[in-house]
Amino acid sequence: MLKIATHDSITGEKGKGLLSFLVSPFAKTQRKTIKEQLDSGVRYFDLRTRKTKKGWIGAHGLWTCKKSFEEILEELNNYNDIVYANITYEGWGDEKELMNQVSYVFQDSRLLKMSILENIRMSRPEANDEEVIQALKDAQCQDIIDKFPEG
Repeated sequence: MLKIATHDSITGEKGKGLLSFLVSPFAKTQRKTIKEQLDSGVRYFDLRTRKTKKGWIGAHGLWTCKKSFEEILEELNNYNDIVYANITYEGWGDEKELMNQVSYVFQDSRLLKMSILENIRMSRPEANDEEVIQALKDAQCQDIIDKFPEG
Protein backbone atom coordinates (compact mmCIF):
# COMPACT_ATOMS: atom_id res chain seq x y z
CA MET A 1 0.00 0.00 0.00
CA LEU A 2 1.36 3.40 -1.00
CA LYS A 3 1.58 6.00 1.77
CA ILE A 4 1.97 9.62 0.73
CA ALA A 5 4.29 11.71 2.90
CA THR A 6 5.13 15.39 3.26
CA HIS A 7 8.29 17.14 4.43
CA ASP A 8 8.02 19.85 7.11
CA SER A 9 4.29 19.17 7.11
CA ILE A 10 3.33 21.96 9.53
CA THR A 11 4.62 24.74 7.25
CA GLY A 12 1.32 24.73 5.33
CA GLU A 13 -0.35 26.21 8.40
CA LYS A 14 -0.42 29.96 9.10
CA GLY A 15 2.79 31.37 10.51
CA LYS A 16 2.98 33.36 13.72
CA GLY A 17 4.55 36.79 13.99
CA LEU A 18 6.71 39.06 11.87
CA LEU A 19 9.75 36.77 11.88
CA SER A 20 7.68 33.89 10.48
CA PHE A 21 6.37 36.22 7.79
CA LEU A 22 9.91 37.30 6.84
CA VAL A 23 11.39 33.78 6.68
CA SER A 24 8.28 32.16 5.20
CA PRO A 25 9.58 32.15 1.59
CA PHE A 26 12.64 30.19 2.75
CA ALA A 27 11.09 27.97 5.41
CA LYS A 28 7.74 26.92 3.96
CA THR A 29 7.80 23.66 2.03
CA GLN A 30 4.02 23.02 2.06
CA ARG A 31 1.14 25.03 0.69
CA LYS A 32 -1.63 22.92 2.26
CA THR A 33 -2.73 22.84 5.89
CA ILE A 34 -2.58 19.57 7.83
CA LYS A 35 -6.31 19.02 7.17
CA GLU A 36 -5.90 19.69 3.46
CA GLN A 37 -2.95 17.28 3.36
CA LEU A 38 -5.03 14.62 5.12
CA ASP A 39 -7.93 15.17 2.74
CA SER A 40 -5.62 14.80 -0.27
CA GLY A 41 -4.30 11.44 0.95
CA VAL A 42 -1.18 12.24 2.98
CA ARG A 43 -0.74 9.70 5.80
CA TYR A 44 2.89 10.26 6.85
CA PHE A 45 3.83 13.59 8.39
CA ASP A 46 7.18 15.15 9.20
CA LEU A 47 6.42 17.29 12.27
CA ARG A 48 8.90 19.61 13.95
CA THR A 49 8.30 21.25 17.27
CA ARG A 50 9.91 23.63 19.70
CA LYS A 51 9.14 24.65 23.29
CA THR A 52 8.26 28.30 23.94
CA LYS A 53 7.11 30.16 27.04
CA LYS A 54 3.51 29.44 25.97
CA GLY A 55 4.05 25.73 25.28
CA TRP A 56 4.93 23.48 22.35
CA ILE A 57 4.54 24.92 18.84
CA GLY A 58 5.05 23.71 15.31
CA ALA A 59 8.31 25.07 13.91
CA HIS A 60 10.80 24.91 11.07
CA GLY A 61 13.93 26.91 11.71
CA LEU A 62 12.88 30.48 12.50
CA TRP A 63 9.34 29.90 11.17
CA THR A 64 6.70 29.14 13.82
CA CYS A 65 3.10 28.01 13.52
CA LYS A 66 0.03 29.83 14.88
CA LYS A 67 -1.47 26.53 16.03
CA SER A 68 -0.07 24.85 19.10
CA PHE A 69 1.65 21.52 18.61
CA GLU A 70 -1.13 19.97 20.69
CA GLU A 71 -3.72 21.28 18.20
CA ILE A 72 -1.76 19.76 15.30
CA LEU A 73 -1.54 16.36 17.04
CA GLU A 74 -5.24 16.54 17.95
CA GLU A 75 -6.11 17.17 14.29
CA LEU A 76 -4.10 14.10 13.24
CA ASN A 77 -5.55 12.01 16.04
CA ASN A 78 -9.13 12.88 15.12
CA TYR A 79 -8.73 11.89 11.48
CA ASN A 80 -10.59 8.70 10.64
CA ASP A 81 -7.61 6.75 9.27
CA ILE A 82 -4.20 5.52 10.33
CA VAL A 83 -1.71 8.38 10.32
CA TYR A 84 2.05 8.19 10.89
CA ALA A 85 4.20 11.02 12.20
CA ASN A 86 7.91 11.54 12.59
CA ILE A 87 8.33 14.13 15.34
CA THR A 88 11.56 16.12 15.50
CA TYR A 89 12.52 18.40 18.34
CA GLU A 90 13.90 21.73 17.12
CA GLY A 91 15.19 23.96 19.82
CA TRP A 92 16.85 24.23 23.13
CA GLY A 93 16.00 22.69 26.45
CA ASP A 94 14.96 19.28 27.61
CA GLU A 95 13.90 16.95 24.79
CA LYS A 96 12.67 14.44 27.40
CA GLU A 97 9.84 16.82 28.25
CA LEU A 98 8.55 16.42 24.69
CA MET A 99 8.58 12.64 25.05
CA ASN A 100 6.41 12.98 28.15
CA GLN A 101 3.82 14.82 26.02
CA VAL A 102 3.68 12.34 23.12
CA SER A 103 2.50 8.73 23.13
CA TYR A 104 3.67 6.26 20.58
CA VAL A 105 2.78 2.78 19.48
CA PHE A 106 5.29 0.42 17.94
CA GLN A 107 4.34 -1.33 14.71
CA ASP A 108 4.75 -4.83 16.12
CA SER A 109 3.46 -4.47 19.65
CA ARG A 110 2.75 -7.37 21.97
CA LEU A 111 1.33 -7.64 25.45
CA LEU A 112 3.37 -9.60 27.95
CA LYS A 113 1.76 -12.23 30.15
CA MET A 114 0.90 -9.82 32.93
CA SER A 115 -1.89 -7.39 33.67
CA ILE A 116 -2.66 -4.53 31.31
CA LEU A 117 -1.72 -2.17 34.12
CA GLU A 118 1.73 -3.77 34.36
CA ASN A 119 2.15 -3.74 30.56
CA ILE A 120 1.41 -0.03 30.43
CA ARG A 121 3.59 0.71 33.44
CA MET A 122 6.61 -0.77 31.61
CA SER A 123 7.06 2.54 29.78
CA ARG A 124 7.12 4.45 33.08
CA PRO A 125 7.74 2.09 36.02
CA GLU A 126 7.39 4.82 38.66
CA ALA A 127 3.78 5.60 37.62
CA ASN A 128 1.19 4.82 40.27
CA ASP A 129 -2.15 3.12 39.52
CA GLU A 130 -4.04 6.42 39.30
CA GLU A 131 -1.57 7.80 36.71
CA VAL A 132 -1.85 4.65 34.58
CA ILE A 133 -5.66 4.73 34.75
CA GLN A 134 -5.62 8.43 33.78
CA ALA A 135 -3.33 7.58 30.81
CA LEU A 136 -5.85 4.94 29.71
CA LYS A 137 -8.65 7.51 29.95
CA ASP A 138 -6.59 10.08 28.03
CA ALA A 139 -5.96 7.47 25.31
CA GLN A 140 -9.70 6.76 25.25
CA CYS A 141 -9.12 3.12 26.22
CA GLN A 142 -11.07 3.02 29.47
CA ASP A 143 -14.21 1.62 27.77
CA ILE A 144 -12.14 -1.30 26.43
CA ILE A 145 -10.68 -2.02 29.86
CA ASP A 146 -14.13 -1.85 31.48
CA LYS A 147 -15.24 -4.79 29.28
CA PHE A 148 -12.77 -7.13 30.98
CA PRO A 149 -14.15 -9.18 33.91
CA GLU A 150 -11.70 -7.62 36.39
CA GLY A 151 -11.76 -4.17 34.78
